[in-house]
Amino acid sequence: MEAIVEASGDPVETRRELFLVESYVPLTSPSVVSSVLAQLSDAAQALQSEQERVWVRLCIALPADETCFYVVECGAIESVQRVFARAAISYERIVTAFRVDADRPDGSKGP
Repeated sequence: MEAIVEASGDPVETRRELFLVESYVPLTSPSVVSSVLAQLSDAAQALQSEQERVWVRLCIALPADETCFYVVECGAIESVQRVFARAAISYERIVTAFRVDADRPDGSKGP
């Protein structure tokens, strides 16, 4: 959870979830993926200025399938949809996801 401070100065807890976004794009090089990530990051930044916190974390690209899987962290699926719409990037589906690190298979967090 992240604490955001309202205009009144009171902290508000926001829930953050991970979403996996599947998108089909012609992948000619890693620079194409970098360009798309930059577009998405710019759109996410624009939404953050509107008090909507969205983080585009990474992309896993499958060049042979012309498919990208983007990992996005935010409070609601609608925020992910707004980021992709603002960046004019089409997608096939958005699903809720979770993360388990190899060094923390129980899902625990910490140092």
